[in-house]
Amino acid sequence: MFKTLSKRSFSAVQVTNRAGKAYNAPDKLIINGEYVNSVSGKTFDNISPSTEQVINQVAAAQKEDVDAAVESCLTAAKEWKKVSNMERSAIMNKFADIIDEHADELITLECEDMGKTYDEAVFDMNFTSSTIRYYAGLATHIGGSSFQRDSGMWSNTYGYTRKEPIGVCGMITPWNFPALMTAWKIGPMLAAGCTGISKPPEIAPLSSLKLIELWNKTPGVIPGVLNCLPGIGEVTGEALTDHPDIRKIAFTGSGVRGKHIMKKCSDNLKRVTLELGGKGPLIIFDDADIEKAVNIASFMGYLNSGQFCAAPTRLIVQDSIHDQFVEKMVEKAAAMKPGYWKEEGTTRGPIVSEKQMNTILNYIDIGKKEGAEVAVGGTRLDRPGYFVEPTLFINANNQMRSVREEIFGPVLSVLKFSDADEALSIANDSNYGLSGGVFTQDMKKANRVASEMEQGNVNINTYFSLWVDTPFGGFKESGIGRELSENGLNNYLETKAVLVDCN
Repeated sequence: MFKTLSKRSFSAVQVTNRAGKAYNAPDKLIINGEYVNSVSGKTFDNISPSTEQVINQVAAAQKEDVDAAVESCLTAAKEWKKVSNMERSAIMNKFADIIDEHADELITLECEDMGKTYDEAVFDMNFTSSTIRYYAGLATHIGGSSFQRDSGMWSNTYGYTRKEPIGVCGMITPWNFPALMTAWKIGPMLAAGCTGISKPPEIAPLSSLKLIELWNKTPGVIPGVLNCLPGIGEVTGEALTDHPDIRKIAFTGSGVRGKHIMKKCSDNLKRVTLELGGKGPLIIFDDADIEKAVNIASFMGYLNSGQFCAAPTRLIVQDSIHDQFVEKMVEKAAAMKPGYWKEEGTTRGPIVSEKQMNTILNYIDIGKKEGAEVAVGGTRLDRPGYFVEPTLFINANNQMRSVREEIFGPVLSVLKFSDADEALSIANDSNYGLSGGVFTQDMKKANRVASEMEQGNVNINTYFSLWVDTPFGGFKESGIGRELSENGLNNYLETKAVLVDCN
């Protein structure tokens, strides 16, 4: 059942960690437990956002490769369904051990490929293995319920429900948290007993490819249970959503792409979960712990250089503390040090691509033209790489495009309010509803805001305190369904009712 991936399939391209240790950069598809080239031989350039240089060329999966991967999944499913929940759990826990053993390699690949800082990548890899362990535990608790009828025409009958794997899954993941978002999808998928195909982001595919490689090197794994197809979204992703034998699509990414996927999946009623964009409102009342609010708003707002769908990008601040709050936010932003992840003192990395950097800079120009004032930042750094300064807009309002639309970069806006009703009106006046928060010492007020804020996640005197047991997903155009927690597992299960007549 266990097949070792061939090392000969790797290119000679390597990346090095901070101590100079070299690791191979994956560059192939993973189908049926083996590294293979795309049938077409097509590749795409994988570019470092820190240096603007090509790291390596990665195989670009086409429709024919998707067909082969689906066939592999269907074949593997016949054996995978014979593996007990306890056995699946044991395999997944071993997989998590192997992730931890290869943490430095995964960190190196992700920092080079996506541009994360070292500390950000360390957190992500810990979260990645913890996600797999969490779902390994849930795998042993998958079960249905029973019911009985004792009178009338249904006397002496009973029934029960079974939870069964949904089938072959297509999982399309984003570039901002490549390995972690892959784990959020493959963890519950594997626990449920499904087989699937992971489509990593073309902008930063390396850590996801490595993660799927490590799964296929885990003892007890059946080749074909989990495949990995890097490629261009409009080609590979489209082939996944179109394939008739794929029963579920899990997607994290932009709202535009999410709506397109949902339409495509309606053709054969594929199950679909979508984790999309956000424009996080963070309300700071005048009785808040200002230092704590500033520390968390600046850290979470500029986390991953602002490439974070749940980031608190709309800072809704009570007018009496506005100037004090802004002054402290400017100090925090100005003290940050964007740079290459190996450079001493780096606290923020680059933007993931030239295209994304230009989108961010365009939004900064739009904000200025709309009348918002740049209190700090606002420009590209004069150095190699796609670096944009941490930026803070003031004198902003909720009608500005720079405030309403998702920028997905290190750009925050401060908006004033006078009372709780106005704060909630500003917070809820958005097409998005992913994550929000409130800072106040008044718990009655805090819980009122939490109940009335139209967000899938609301934080009180903190922000995004998310872990494996927390449902994550959004209201409105921020998506459909929830990831993590038991909710995430249920996305990959069907419920079957079995009815028995004992007469």
